[in-house]
Amino acid sequence: MDGLLAFKQGINSDPNGILASWRSDGHGHEEECCRWRGVRCNNRTGHVVELRLEGSSGRIPDFLGPFKNLKYLNLSGIPFTGRVPPQLGNQSKLQYLDISGTQSTFSLDLSWLTRLQFLQYLNLQAVNLSMIANWLHVVNMIPSLKFIDLSDCLLPSASEHHWSSNLTSLEWLDLSENYFDHQIASCWFWNLTSLKYINLGFTGMYGQLPPTLGSMISLQFLDLSYSTLSLPMISLNNICSLRILNLETSFLYGNITELIERLPRCSPCKLQELHLQLNNLTGVLPNSMGHLTSLVVLDLSGNNITGDVPYEIGVLTDLAYLDLGYNSFDGVITEKHFGFLNNLQFIYLSYNSLKIELSSEWQPPFRLQHAEFANCKLGPSFPVWLRWMVGIYYLDISDTGINDRIPLGRNQIFGDLPRDMEMMSVERLYLNSNNLTGRIPPLPQTLTNLDISVNSLLGPLPLNFGAPKLTELSLFSNRISGHIPKYICKCKELAILDLANNLFEGKLPPCNGMTMLTTLELSNNSLSGELPTFCNTQQTCNSLI
Repeated sequence: MDGLLAFKQGINSDPNGILASWRSDGHGHEEECCRWRGVRCNNRTGHVVELRLEGSSGRIPDFLGPFKNLKYLNLSGIPFTGRVPPQLGNQSKLQYLDISGTQSTFSLDLSWLTRLQFLQYLNLQAVNLSMIANWLHVVNMIPSLKFIDLSDCLLPSASEHHWSSNLTSLEWLDLSENYFDHQIASCWFWNLTSLKYINLGFTGMYGQLPPTLGSMISLQFLDLSYSTLSLPMISLNNICSLRILNLETSFLYGNITELIERLPRCSPCKLQELHLQLNNLTGVLPNSMGHLTSLVVLDLSGNNITGDVPYEIGVLTDLAYLDLGYNSFDGVITEKHFGFLNNLQFIYLSYNSLKIELSSEWQPPFRLQHAEFANCKLGPSFPVWLRWMVGIYYLDISDTGINDRIPLGRNQIFGDLPRDMEMMSVERLYLNSNNLTGRIPPLPQTLTNLDISVNSLLGPLPLNFGAPKLTELSLFSNRISGHIPKYICKCKELAILDLANNLFEGKLPPCNGMTMLTTLELSNNSLSGELPTFCNTQQTCNSLI
């Protein structure tokens, strides 16, 4: 108990009140501390075996000596500063050590770790280890380790030639966000067949992946994002346990068919997430996509993939997230592409040369939350199947060639926005560059972004048009007339207000307090009077353009 009270003295902030219960009743019973928050004792011996102190701050106390039976120490997320005390090495029975997410901690020597021969879990994420060249040799002397997270530690290198590793039980390794700038094949861990998780994202490594990767049959997670990998990529056909593969921005060029053919070829295939975005991949998406039957996330955006989207996409029954945006796909999307996608919630097809032809009688098996079809061909008829998307919160159908009614909900309003639009739950709505007519009705209370510019909307705005959470309102290039309603002043979060190229008249309402406003466009109207103050300090006014 005295040791814990001494430990408490090193903490200078406790916003969660964890340490408030750490006080003696004056009787000096050692077991009293076992009732304190964040402290766990062994039920049989009464010894302190676990400390959880998330949310406090100060420096990491170095007087942990009395806790010889401590097995679990979690100081994660505490904004500690200063040096990591080597006295932590005195906790010889420690199995779990987490001092990740600290504010500004560092270590000049990790040799104290070698005294923790029972340690299984080590998380030093964001601790500055830039001065420790022998970190790997130290860690290698703890064969009990199963989990290592040294991400964002400013480690100088992960390269070790002719290395014999003792870490035969290691399952989780995170070295992401360390800038190594050396050949990826020279890393020390590629022979560890026990590994299930490898994260090397944002490490700046380059070159050919080693052949031994193809033999890591226990691997479930592999992140090589933001590397510069050479092709051809090593075959992953036999890694049947692989569930998540992140190769975002990993190649300067490549063929999408060749990459797909090197993915696991197992039955069943367990791959759930495939991230290949921003890789300059070319070629045609192969029909063999259909064998990736467990895919939940497929992201191929930002490449140069051409040709048709294969019908085999439609058999990926678990798919919830599909992003094919910003490619060069062409051809037609039909019901066959969507027929069995019962779980689809997010779809991105924008900026391709796709034509989407779905029967007005077709009822989709999914309910979308987010959909982007910008620059695809949806028109001239409005896609009636969208009426089933009652829970959608983001829809982008800009520049899609639609010249028809908008069948939202139960409305059949030709050319007009629906009168009961305020009852919708949409957050972002982009309907710019269409042929919308009629007046703007009261807007949904949930709406944060609205762009209905470049249409033929007319008449005055409603005096109470709703949407108090608006951050963007773009109405330019319509025929909206009348006064700008005073209600606009209630939109305190508004950052972009574009009313240019309309028929507004009269004076602007004074909206002192719209401190978030950065863009105000009012040109080509019939407004009069002086520009009122839209902000309450000169500093916030200076950011207005």
